[in-house]
Amino acid sequence: MYTCLVCSESSDGLHFGIYACRACAAFFRRSVLQQRKYVCRRDGNCPIGNDARNMCRSCRFKKCIKLGMSTKKCTKDPPHLVNILAEQPQPSTSKRSPAENEPIDLSLAGMVPRLPKPPVSTTVSVISSSFPPPDTPFLDQMLRGYEVLVTRRRTIHRSTNVFGNKHPVKLFDPNIVGMVPGDNDISLASVRVETSLLVDMLNDFFFPFSSFSEREKIYMFREFLGHYLTLDPIYYTSVIFPEKGDKRFYITEQRYFNVDCMEHFYKCNNNYTDPAKSAHYLSPIYNYILKFIKEPMVRLQLTTAELVAMYALSLYTSRLVSLEPFHPSHSDDDCDSLSERCMEAQKGARQAIYRELFQLCKQKGNDVAAAHRMGEIIGLITPVVFSLTGSAY
Repeated sequence: MYTCLVCSESSDGLHFGIYACRACAAFFRRSVLQQRKYVCRRDGNCPIGNDARNMCRSCRFKKCIKLGMSTKKCTKDPPHLVNILAEQPQPSTSKRSPAENEPIDLSLAGMVPRLPKPPVSTTVSVISSSFPPPDTPFLDQMLRGYEVLVTRRRTIHRSTNVFGNKHPVKLFDPNIVGMVPGDNDISLASVRVETSLLVDMLNDFFFPFSSFSEREKIYMFREFLGHYLTLDPIYYTSVIFPEKGDKRFYITEQRYFNVDCMEHFYKCNNNYTDPAKSAHYLSPIYNYILKFIKEPMVRLQLTTAELVAMYALSLYTSRLVSLEPFHPSHSDDDCDSLSERCMEAQKGARQAIYRELFQLCKQKGNDVAAAHRMGEIIGLITPVVFSLTGSAY
């Protein structure tokens, strides 16, 4: 069961960008739409919990904002919703409990991930059926983020020489038609561009990453980067070079390298090791990736949305078993531990991703076929880990 990040009450899912209970979601929505201004009568740091969430509205609202609730997601009800409500019987004027007086968040009613709910009134049923929630809101947002990254990447590749004046690398050449062999200079320059774009994507679109501390973000990003830099090029490799036994490996939209000719790949300005030795040690890893990741991707005809789900699962599975619980004595530079709150948020994110990935897989068949496909997709993360840890050979 999810927990409201604001007051620690039970949560039924995402509200305005974070896990929250309906009471806190309604309070936030009402505060934003009515442009209410609150003043704390104490020191601005009042405790907000399920037993004291109404103690200070100012501190409660500040906590909502701090934890990531988005004011942009607060919208007034469409006109025809007002008509639907007007046709319903007027509620009794008898005194009700504070919980009953909380308005229902119509914009997010029934949003997945779903938990069992008690029966609700006819009014809510009419509204929910009029506006069915999307099946994959979590992954839809992440997919938008990845599409933004791809667009920005194409723009930067066409306008930037990476590595400055020492050994400038041009990532896109308008004189090149089709794809031609590239070297490690191109690969390193591409990674440098990718890294900066990746941070923005995670912060802006991969909730709840933005709600974590800088220390936690650094740790998670460090663990995730290798997964991303393995999955992204091999996905494009599976799309562009799908034939079994094809040893070409995608670098950028204009460049590739051949795993059987890796010595040529490492003969470049920014490589300071013996090309023959580099090829000898690394070509087995790339052959492993082609066999155990690319070929299954081709067979599955993996979609971009499913690829993004793999990114999200890799991000929110940051070696959780080996981590020590966060302790106040840890310094900000200690990136080898995550707070309990961070680990709980990761767990909630994984649960939501599993649910939504299953919905994506159902588009390919019935529940049994979807479960089988989902298992195969998640199983692709294991060879990624093996390739990064040296267990692939």
